Amino acid sequence: MKFKPQQPTKAQEQARIRELCSSFAEDAVEEIVSLMKNGKQEVTRLRAATTVLEYTIGKPIQHVQTPEQTERQITNDERREQMRLLVRQAFAKVVSENPELAPD
Repeated sequence: MKFKPQQPTKAQEQARIRELCSSFAEDAVEEIVSLMKNGKQEVTRLRAATTVLEYTIGKPIQHVQTPEQTERQITNDERREQMRLLVRQAFAKVVSENPELAPD
């Protein structure tokens, strides 16, 4: 049986990468701020400013409103009453257009 070296876990690999990158963090922040202040193109300055904001105050939250949240759920009794009202209105319209259909 051959000896296999143990592979690092995903968490260990991420920790190793974080450690390697941490030595460049200060330079990276300085570069982003420099681009934000001195970038030649507006899109560059905007992206750098967005990066600074997202890392300091966080990304904005997008609220999504579903139909369930905008319309109140009605009960079966309310639904029945709405249907009765609609039928009465429809019947009244038919009778007004055709008086011979009116009940005696």
